[in-house]
Amino acid sequence: MERKQRKQRRRFSADFETTTWLEDEAYVWCWAVSEIGNENNVEHGTKIEEFISWCEINSDTIIYFHNLKFDGQFILSYLLNNGYRCINGEDVKESRTFKTLITDMGIFFSIEIWFTTKRHVKIYDSLKLIPGKIEDMPKDFGIDLEKLEIDYNRVRELDYIPDEDEIDYILNDVKIPAIALNGLFEQHLTKMTIASNALSDFKNSIGRSAFKHFFPVLTSEIDQEIRSSYRGGFTYLNDGYKEVNVGAGIVLDVNSLYPSVLYDSKLPIGEPKFFTGKYKDDNIYDLYVQRISCEFELKKGKIPTIQIKGDPAFRPNEYLKSSQHQEVVLTLTSVDLKLFFENYKVYHPKYLNGFKFRSARGIFKKYVEKWTRLKIESKRNDNKSLYQISKLMLNSLYGKFGLNPKCRSKTPYLKDGIVKYKMGEE
Repeated sequence: MERKQRKQRRRFSADFETTTWLEDEAYVWCWAVSEIGNENNVEHGTKIEEFISWCEINSDTIIYFHNLKFDGQFILSYLLNNGYRCINGEDVKESRTFKTLITDMGIFFSIEIWFTTKRHVKIYDSLKLIPGKIEDMPKDFGIDLEKLEIDYNRVRELDYIPDEDEIDYILNDVKIPAIALNGLFEQHLTKMTIASNALSDFKNSIGRSAFKHFFPVLTSEIDQEIRSSYRGGFTYLNDGYKEVNVGAGIVLDVNSLYPSVLYDSKLPIGEPKFFTGKYKDDNIYDLYVQRISCEFELKKGKIPTIQIKGDPAFRPNEYLKSSQHQEVVLTLTSVDLKLFFENYKVYHPKYLNGFKFRSARGIFKKYVEKWTRLKIESKRNDNKSLYQISKLMLNSLYGKFGLNPKCRSKTPYLKDGIVKYKMGEE
């Protein structure tokens, strides 16, 4: 017996135009939607209540705003001021309720609205799928439209009627991302973020059981200890050039750096083993994270690479030239530990403990080869959409492996008619 195919949700790109001429008040003066996969199917209006009504009529759809943090606040204000109740943390979905996914850093991921128990919509942020500006999409994705211009600061009263140029402006602003998003969905990349799409595709490439074997879920305690060694990108200004006009510079780029590391480098896998003292060479567990206490001072002509966070004696975003004669505790990967000793004079080192890992190469090979092949073929065929998607998929996977399992979300509520946010449980 054939399984009944689930009806695919319709998807739309949406946008608000809002007032900027009032200091203490803003409201929507124009909205528009464009159907993804049929971008000329557009609708528009002038009031947010019309948009909410459109959502209710067109329920069981997914709607994408490019930068939901901005537009979403107008939606939340309308909902909370019109009798809708936020049910974050609740399982029962009642009429006139909604849920949000907003991080403790104020990053908006989704708003889900139930008009009735059977009529609801999901609202996502397309910026999480296609990082960058709408004005860059036509060039990046080969779209035969352009972002237009209007006078943002024009005075527009509550009953303002947009003129033809303003309608054309907002329609292009929903058609362009609708076309770009359709390219993603044609590749079956339908997760909420590009990183989630990348991770899901990678799991499919090696098999879900193999993924669990190579990357088991660690306990929260172990994760937090190892996480202290996690480093982001490096940006540094040499003090000798601070506020100095040096004239024209040059840009150096490494092509496909993230996927090349995934493809070629030896990377940690499996459950780590705890060790005390200094790491000892181990042919099986050959990658490690080491905790060390010491004082340090930058060597002459070297570049500082150490930041210390959570200690009031040090600025958390400053690369340090010295520990200021204080004994500090550092948690460093084997790679960063080597770099540390190359760049600093290290005094009174005490090796405390750490975690060591087995390693492997080539786990990401099939994934990288797939999207590299599509990237090369799409460039050869002048398929700009697939070329851009391939680049996104090659560069978006690595970050998912640094995701912090400890997180908190914010829940919106109303105070004196204004949307505020309270922190949820960790």
